[in-house]
Amino acid sequence: MDISKFSTTPTITTDGRTIIHTEKDYQNLGKLLIILDIRTTDPPIDKESLDEFVDKAISAYYGFDGTNIETSQEADPETRLEGVADFINKSAGRLFENMSPSEIKRNVSVFVGVIIDNTLLFTKTDQIQILMKHSDNLVSIADEQSGPNDPILSYITSGEISDGDSMLITTDALLDYFSHAKIKKILTEKNANDASAEFKSLVEEFAQQTFFHAIILKNERAKKETKQKYSEYTRIAQSSISKFNDVEASTGDLLSNSFWLATKKSLQSLGKNLTQTRKEKAELSPVADNETRIRYAAKKRRQQRNPLNKINAKLKIAIKSAWIIISWVGAQFLSIVQNLFRNRHGIIEGVTGVGKSIPQKITNSVSRAGAKYKTLDNRRRKLLFSVVALVIVLIISVAYGTSSRPDSMSKEEVLALFDEIEVKRASAEAAILYGNEQQAVNLISEARRLLNRIDIKSGDLKSRKEDLARNMLDTYKSLQKLEEIDSPTVIADLNAQAGEQQRTIKGLSGNGSVFYAFDDQNTIYRLNALENSVESVGRIPESVENVLMGENGEIFAYTSSEEAKIYQLDIENGSADKVDITFANPLSKKEAIIPYFSRMYTLDPRERQIFKHQLVGSTYTKGSPWVTDTSVDLSSAKDMAIDGNIWVVTGNGELIKLTSGERQNFNLELLDPPLNSPNTIWTSVDSKYIYILDPPTHRLIILTKDGKIYKQYVSQEWSDLKGISVNEDDNKIYLLSGNKIFSIDLP
Repeated sequence: MDISKFSTTPTITTDGRTIIHTEKDYQNLGKLLIILDIRTTDPPIDKESLDEFVDKAISAYYGFDGTNIETSQEADPETRLEGVADFINKSAGRLFENMSPSEIKRNVSVFVGVIIDNTLLFTKTDQIQILMKHSDNLVSIADEQSGPNDPILSYITSGEISDGDSMLITTDALLDYFSHAKIKKILTEKNANDASAEFKSLVEEFAQQTFFHAIILKNERAKKETKQKYSEYTRIAQSSISKFNDVEASTGDLLSNSFWLATKKSLQSLGKNLTQTRKEKAELSPVADNETRIRYAAKKRRQQRNPLNKINAKLKIAIKSAWIIISWVGAQFLSIVQNLFRNRHGIIEGVTGVGKSIPQKITNSVSRAGAKYKTLDNRRRKLLFSVVALVIVLIISVAYGTSSRPDSMSKEEVLALFDEIEVKRASAEAAILYGNEQQAVNLISEARRLLNRIDIKSGDLKSRKEDLARNMLDTYKSLQKLEEIDSPTVIADLNAQAGEQQRTIKGLSGNGSVFYAFDDQNTIYRLNALENSVESVGRIPESVENVLMGENGEIFAYTSSEEAKIYQLDIENGSADKVDITFANPLSKKEAIIPYFSRMYTLDPRERQIFKHQLVGSTYTKGSPWVTDTSVDLSSAKDMAIDGNIWVVTGNGELIKLTSGERQNFNLELLDPPLNSPNTIWTSVDSKYIYILDPPTHRLIILTKDGKIYKQYVSQEWSDLKGISVNEDDNKIYLLSGNKIFSIDLP
């Protein structure tokens, strides 16, 4: 790893300054990197105190006092770095005793990092900026903002610097003098030491009154480099994921180009946009670099590209000219009609007369219109003015609706949007690399919205849009841990079991390699995935709503022909005995029933409750309400799963975690798109994961129990998802879609 550093000549604006990286890698603990910049203090902090402060920070990491280089091996680098951060947080108050805590956070810039091989671990204050040149992009790293009550150094970030990547770690003032394009060019073309010298030289030329600190890291690319190329790909529009983009785009279309909305906007912004006209013209000069283009595009979006911005001081002349033309055309039309009735050659004469007398007729029309206007009283003048104003507003509204369509963008605007989309996508990749998934989700969502606004029919711009869409889809899949399955494996087609009869398989239940399905004729099927066999094992004379698996291998069937009942099935003898259980409301449908540790839990959306039935002897007691949290709404609940907690999915896309009847904090902010209308959930006390089926998006979603995405699968073949069986011992999942059962191999 090539490391360099640079700083400029001290000025009166900075009292204390130090920049350091250790030259040796002690005991494989890496090279320690430190930037410390203190803005003006009164009285100034002496250099000896600063040097002592830095020496102690180094000692806190390596475990030596500056003379005896003997390192303890008890702590790993991250733990040691946390120790340095803790030392700085505790010592800052003594070193900067003349500053309040808020002044320290505002005036002291600190970066402490360690580089080990290709891995960088660091902690920093908000004023420190980190830019990474990755592939052909320059992206910002770790720009989180600390809270007012947070310590000076409050979190550790880690990640790897890949071959060919460069990183600029600097105090924030440097970025006021260099564009991203300039920084990227220097980092790309020069090694770390030469890049450092170049920055320092340029800084000293034009920034005499500002002080900078910076460290440059560069991982030189291997000589033999292969560039991965994409083979010809299926268009993004054909991907199931693109359907989410299509929905987003179509929603935007529905909300745009409304006549009345456009009219309202036109009237509200008329005065404002007339004032901005001259400023807008100045900004339409050729774009200098990517950053300027990006800022320009952002501003244009904020202004909504209202065509009123293009109206200049000649508006009154244009309105007058339009009125003259409308008046003249109307008069000529009436004249032609009159001539038609006078003789059959009238139309020829009328048209000929029009050609010969255009100038004179215009003059006469204007004169007559002016004379008539002078004869009108104030009421009629106001009425005439209102009519003219309405016509003008109509013209402006139509023009606004037309010009606000994406395909009316200028090439410069489209290119600026492309640049902004690419920056957001690259920043999302960097955020993924450094573990900030929430930031990555936000960036990808913003980039998708921008891309959906661009409508290009053909040409090079269309090709670039397709490239961006493809790259963004790859980043999106990586972030969402999503795998598209074109041809999922079918292990059973239950249509074959029904012979010539047409039946619909309603559900799937169980876990392990043996599980059960049932159809609309109340026939129950047993499936053995290991033997690849399917057999009918019986029929219940009532409407089967679900098949339930007990903890000891019992098999139950829940029916609801007239009222809710549960039968225990004896598959070997082909019998079904009614279970003695009492429901609070036997007439309402139970969306889920789960046997769990000698109890039976029933989910009853109509009653907005989960009932617990205790087994006493061979009888289950009347259900007692289990949910005690009045804020929980189960009216749209679709399914539940139990692992000690109870997890509920609702038809409006909500996942609820309940503990002892109380709702727990649980969110799925990283899931994009969010749950649409999930209908099935499965987990167990022995499983680390939660499995959810979301039919509208053709998805199987696997989550960890702290809300992180473990894996997502999507397939267009899953057009009617309605059941799941999980066999974690063999890393298999079985899905019911339509009348087919599909299998998936877990990673």
